[in-house]
Amino acid sequence: MELASALAVAPARHVGHMYEDDGWNWIWGSVLMLVLIAVIVAAVWFLARGASHGRGPSEPAGSSATEVLARRYARGEIDTEEYRERLAVLTAGAHTPRKGTGPT
Repeated sequence: MELASALAVAPARHVGHMYEDDGWNWIWGSVLMLVLIAVIVAAVWFLARGASHGRGPSEPAGSSATEVLARRYARGEIDTEEYRERLAVLTAGAHTPRKGTGPT
């Protein structure tokens, strides 16, 4: 009977594959959980960023340059002078053949 009560009071260092908690296990578990959460957040961020990569958040795909310019002017991102300058460049470029593309 003394042996049974001594075993019940004294903690065992290991039983099969289970080990006694030495005080560090909760720290490692917390660190690994934070790393897992960081990896999930980073994956979601990269996927969301990749889905909208290449165009602004308010510009639909397939917009022409003049449509984008008109929307920027309507939103007040550029003033009238800048709008007219950029529009002139865009419309002049549309009517002037580029070097090497015209008849020879």
